[in-house]
Amino acid sequence: YTIYPNPADGFLNIRGNYQKIEIRDLAGQLILTQDKQEIYNLSTIDAGIYFVLIYSGSIIITKKLIKR
Repeated sequence: YTIYPNPADGFLNIRGNYQKIEIRDLAGQLILTQDKQEIYNLSTIDAGIYFVLIYSGSIIITKKLIKR
């Protein structure tokens, strides 16, 4: 699974086979959740470090995201 660009400004692309994503802050608070798409709008999210949880079947992949 690939997330790009990282660091991201306005949009985030995710490549891979998955059902949904969640973006959480460092405290684990849910910021964004969406069913499968390829491009996510991050313009409403403050700059900082986040975790992207990618749900693929029974597997959850976690990636670190830096929002500028």
